[in-house]
Amino acid sequence: MKTFVAALGVVALAIAPLVSTAATPRATASAEKQLWAFSERLALALPGDGRDILKIASASFDSVATQAGLEHRAASREIAPSLFASNVVVVTTPDNHTNSASFDVTGSCVSMAALRNRYPNLIVMDYARGDNEHATYTFGAQVGDAIVAYSFPAKKLNCMSRVAVTPAKVTKSKLGIQ
Repeated sequence: MKTFVAALGVVALAIAPLVSTAATPRATASAEKQLWAFSERLALALPGDGRDILKIASASFDSVATQAGLEHRAASREIAPSLFASNVVVVTTPDNHTNSASFDVTGSCVSMAALRNRYPNLIVMDYARGDNEHATYTFGAQVGDAIVAYSFPAKKLNCMSRVAVTPAKVTKSKLGIQ
């Protein structure tokens, strides 16, 4: 009987991490507003001076040279209590203009319903194809001269995973829209 109880304890411990990740708390309305403000500030600063975007995105960056310029990476920045911009990446040209900025949304969950409430007219940029853990839905909103793309894993549509900000002209051209 002791062995059976011990085995149940091991199973309970093994399941505990699965329960906590599945039950990620929903972001508050205030945190969602701060996410929209943060992503919109990035969008309005694009495609300007890379230093301006870097100041908005994070306090410190590691920079790596690429063929087209520099890729600046930062670990994490708090957007709101329990809502973070993680794995921040800002790509700049050799003359320090920003090509793009992106980050993972971590902490509490921002739902697709909250996104649709904020931006009722979204651009469908990508949709899940197949049934795998990497499949995502991506919706964009134009803010100034940039497109802010919000991505959701197909298996977890109630929890935004990534935000990417790119110049509207380039992004619309790739999507074949005006």
